[in-house]
Amino acid sequence: MHGLPQRRSLSDELTLTRLLPNGECLGFDAAGHAVSVRGAVPGDRVQAHDLSRAAHGFRARRFTLIEASPERDTPRCAVQASCGGCGLMPLALPAQQREKLASLSHALARAGLAVRAPSLQASPHAFGYRNRLRLRIDATGVVHFFNAEKRPDCVVLEPDLRERVARVRALSEQASELFAAFEHLELRSADLCGIGGLWLAPRASTGEASTQAVRLLAAELPDFAIGVAGNAPVPWQRRAIVEGVFALVPLDAFVQVNSATNADLVAWLRAWAVEVGARSVLDLYAGAGNFSLALAARGLRATAVETHAASIDALAEASRLQRLPCEGFARTAHEACLELAGAGRSFDLVVLDPPRAGALATAALAASLGAPHMALCSCDVESFARDLGVLTRHGYRVHAVRAFDMFPHTHHVEVLALLQRTL
Repeated sequence: MHGLPQRRSLSDELTLTRLLPNGECLGFDAAGHAVSVRGAVPGDRVQAHDLSRAAHGFRARRFTLIEASPERDTPRCAVQASCGGCGLMPLALPAQQREKLASLSHALARAGLAVRAPSLQASPHAFGYRNRLRLRIDATGVVHFFNAEKRPDCVVLEPDLRERVARVRALSEQASELFAAFEHLELRSADLCGIGGLWLAPRASTGEASTQAVRLLAAELPDFAIGVAGNAPVPWQRRAIVEGVFALVPLDAFVQVNSATNADLVAWLRAWAVEVGARSVLDLYAGAGNFSLALAARGLRATAVETHAASIDALAEASRLQRLPCEGFARTAHEACLELAGAGRSFDLVVLDPPRAGALATAALAASLGAPHMALCSCDVESFARDLGVLTRHGYRVHAVRAFDMFPHTHHVEVLALLQRTL
């Protein structure tokens, strides 16, 4: 970083030009030094303060807004700036989506991938889309938002979830002893049967106290499935994937936060699988069967692999109830690829849907199975681009990439790539 200024504030103003993958916005001072700012939006002209060095140049802890971006919009949430959960809400929705696509394109370019310009599919609901939320529980048993600035009428929560959050918080204020054995919880909106989800993390050494509390909570909250971390069995919710197909999702298992956009994501992959004539699929990092069950409903023989054993049990029951050709194995993706290769198993389509960190240790092994078609899904543009590069170096070419606005008003975006084997 030779030649970078040592001052804590920049006297000259910056025009922020683009969104970084971490949600900060990047601009350049008059000398060409890169400075990132959190809390502003692309197009804002700012003065940066409290600088610290960063890999790209400098990071500002504070800023003064000199001139607002012409694409700034009035946030629907009055506490957007102090809450911080929806950093892009001050930006008009089309501009948000354009910035997310630009962030994806930059990640692909940094990975050395020449990919046809990705498209972005908007969320059917810009507000009221979020179906789950974690909350903390203080030592007395009162439930709070992790972010003290968040409002009870948070505009991105599904209406049903907003109502359930209010009920649980009110109950904790009236009968805090019901929650005192727990340190945090996750609430999920109603499933296809009208049953919400309440997942509780107990404090250390609560034992029988947490068991008794769950019995009492069940009487107070009869329209909730209630579970406690570390206690079996784990309750399930019956959650829609696409029209006519459901998954049984354990309360401690991953579920996409935006049900409507998830349906669009799954439908796009499923349409392509049918188009290319795939008859079998290996779904790695399958969760409770988000992709597997939907593909099986189109006649593909599905093999689902997931480390979370409760999810595999739930997938097996969902397959049985819907009479779908779907089998599941509780393995790591790496272990499963080795076992399947050793057994001589082959598939028409392999789906990789890893956690945010990506599938670096598995991508090449999955490619070695030699499926004619692959799909890679991710909620992180950097790990997505890196893993996509691995697949293209192991015999695949990119057919199409599409972004899905799974998380409106945040910098996050879901991305799905469809690939075809060239070797």
